[in-house]
Amino acid sequence: MFKNEKGYILFTVLVIGIIFAVLATGLFSLSLNEKKISSINLGKEEAYYCAEAGLKLAVYSLEKGPDRFLQAKNLTLDELSGLPVGNGKIEKVTSEIIDSVPGSTYTLLLKSTGLAGNGAKKTLQAKLSINFGVNLNNFALYLNTAQANLNFNKKADVTGNLVVPGDITLESDDIKGAVYGRNVTVQRGQGNNVTITKIIYFGNPPIIDNRLNIPAEKINSSYPVLNFNLDDSYLRALPNVEIISDDEFTLSSSYNGKIVYIIPSDPNAEVKLKCSWWDLFIYDGNYVIISPNPIKLDTVFYKAWWNDSHLTIISTNGDIKLELEQNIWYWIIVFWNDLIRLFGSEINLLRIDANLIAANGNLRYHDNSGKLEVKGAVIAKDVTKGVSDQNVKARITYDPNNNLTNILQPFIKNGTDIKILEWKELYPVY
Repeated sequence: MFKNEKGYILFTVLVIGIIFAVLATGLFSLSLNEKKISSINLGKEEAYYCAEAGLKLAVYSLEKGPDRFLQAKNLTLDELSGLPVGNGKIEKVTSEIIDSVPGSTYTLLLKSTGLAGNGAKKTLQAKLSINFGVNLNNFALYLNTAQANLNFNKKADVTGNLVVPGDITLESDDIKGAVYGRNVTVQRGQGNNVTITKIIYFGNPPIIDNRLNIPAEKINSSYPVLNFNLDDSYLRALPNVEIISDDEFTLSSSYNGKIVYIIPSDPNAEVKLKCSWWDLFIYDGNYVIISPNPIKLDTVFYKAWWNDSHLTIISTNGDIKLELEQNIWYWIIVFWNDLIRLFGSEINLLRIDANLIAANGNLRYHDNSGKLEVKGAVIAKDVTKGVSDQNVKARITYDPNNNLTNILQPFIKNGTDIKILEWKELYPVY
């Protein structure tokens, strides 16, 4: 019996020992699995934060300088690749343009992949919209003031769209195009000619002579008074600026692609711009000319017709004045006009192919021939003339290739609006 009890006890001890061994092995294995799972989860979390850091840095870079992101459809931000974050790093950050209205609005897709120290990866994606504000490419004249313009008629003959942030009263034949305005009043002009094609308003419904059949459409967003960043210190710091201390400037190809900043020693001097007769008054290339002073143009500026040349002239504080200089070329053109008029034709005495921006002034013209024409886009508070003859009007003609939105992008304060539309993690597909 004793031997049987002893064997039973031994058997019991062995069973209990085996059970404890199995439990210990299970607990040890469970502990290892928990540690492994914890390590994997920690790695995934670390990779997520690395990817998030890459995405946030990309958004910051976009806000500081959106131009870089818009130069190509696909972009890799190489400066972020391999950037350490904790025990991990940013593996790769890319940008892709997935939709756009060139020069105005863009939709971008940013992707960032984070790599943890243990090799775990996470990819985050953000969809963003970039709005550069008003599309400045679709108008001929932008009256840049909130003050009411109640007597626009007979100031200019505009072929193209007119934009007015404030109120305006005009006649039905003043504009050959659409009128964008807050409160628009249209009166019947002389005769029965109606050339306003449509009124797009963002205030009260337009007041239209009931004999006129002009369609109208309301939009929710208004066209603002444009605020320009044309501070002296900002302009001097631009990388491609050429500073000239004179009150006369003749356009030449050596300034192609540059911003010419003209600062006369006399703050009240009138800057005179000319196009060289050696070049037959034809310019070839892209130029931006800026001065704080009033600017006067008294020679013809014809853009080269065989390429996409642009000339943009900006007076930050004064008027832009158009007045034909009565020199030998003036009398040659007058004589030529007298000849070809016999055949029912004539040429403009003063033709400017350019975008003219009087940021805080007016477009003034003093040519009493009635043959003055601007082909491009004009931004000014008002259009004024130096003669009382109502039949003499400046001709402002829309240039569909003016590219003004891109040209003025560095100088517009109304600014770039960047919105995050979507922010999510991308899960791998197996």
